[in-house]
Amino acid sequence: MDNRYLIILIISLILACDKDTCPEMSKPTDPKPKVSNCVRDDSLPFVRISPFDKAGDTSNGYTLATLNYYTSYVGSAFISHTSDTEVFIESMYYYTLIPNCISSWLNFPKLKVGHDTINFNTLPNLSTPTFSYLDCDFIDACYDMDKSKNNYFVFTCIDSMKRILTAEFFCQLKIDPKCGSGRGPEILRFCDGQIRIKF
Repeated sequence: MDNRYLIILIISLILACDKDTCPEMSKPTDPKPKVSNCVRDDSLPFVRISPFDKAGDTSNGYTLATLNYYTSYVGSAFISHTSDTEVFIESMYYYTLIPNCISSWLNFPKLKVGHDTINFNTLPNLSTPTFSYLDCDFIDACYDMDKSKNNYFVFTCIDSMKRILTAEFFCQLKIDPKCGSGRGPEILRFCDGQIRIKF
């Protein structure tokens, strides 16, 4: 084989290996995607992200979603721990006025890594998403899965070389009146959900 062709082949392989196969996610300011799982529902309570809340450090991971149709949810995200086949993903907001004080927490436990769609409605409660409003270390209100909706999670890209995971999700949660103060919007619906995390 001509050395020139061998050099071209090696360079092509290096470039291919170096390419990030997980594309960047859309920004919260971008128009809604043409294919959307957000359906307008005026029965949903209006949810406002407090101006005193911030996403925190999103350099290693972030979550984007539309909350109750009108509100953009942009939280920091990270993998809290893993097993051989599962990951636990957490997404958080923090109070701006108090360092390291969590104001809300979205938790995806026991996600089986792969490209199959995870149907949360078929899983036991300990394996489904939860959400909590927090006052630093104190729970103000918490939410469990509302299985009347088609709640799902799917990994859209697993780049083992760049160590990046991306995913899409939809989940609707309902308040647990026995947890915390029990005060808060009765329903939280996260639609057009996207996650991008370095691992």
